[in-house]
Amino acid sequence: SDVDMRRRLRLDKAGCGDGALTAHPKWDDASGILYGWSYSDQPPFVTINVVRPDGSVASRELWDAPYTSEVHDIWLTPDWMVLPFQGFSFQPRRVSEGLSVQDWQPDLPIVLALVPRDDVEHGEIRWITADIEPQYVMHTLAANTDGNTLTLDGPIFERPPFPLEVDGFQ
Repeated sequence: SDVDMRRRLRLDKAGCGDGALTAHPKWDDASGILYGWSYSDQPPFVTINVVRPDGSVASRELWDAPYTSEVHDIWLTPDWMVLPFQGFSFQPRRVSEGLSVQDWQPDLPIVLALVPRDDVEHGEIRWITADIEPQYVMHTLAANTDGNTLTLDGPIFERPPFPLEVDGFQ
């Protein structure tokens, strides 16, 4: 369709810096903005890449991210990009040690980064440490705000649903 072609051309034109986007970028159909990000096992642990309708890209490296985390999916509210930092990480160096490339550290706190959608490049990021038991959200659903309350929906796992050392991974 024409809409799909315009989206593809916009992304081709944008280039997204290092070209990295995770598997689940979020498209805001009302504004025509694509919210994407990439994660790394080295600082900066997350880089946000927002593609505007004109093809320009706003990027921001999160140098103050609490730790490396496999930020696989995010939530969007009307005002915020919400990125979850959970004790699940992707660390390629582990393979040379005979370990799984993925690591689960449930002792790390769950931290949410709230990045303002209207100023991704320079806006103040709100960091929220969740006072909850270790858990893992792989895919997100809805996100809403009501006053100072942020509600996030998504399927919750007690741990990541991947083979890990605790499963006897070899």
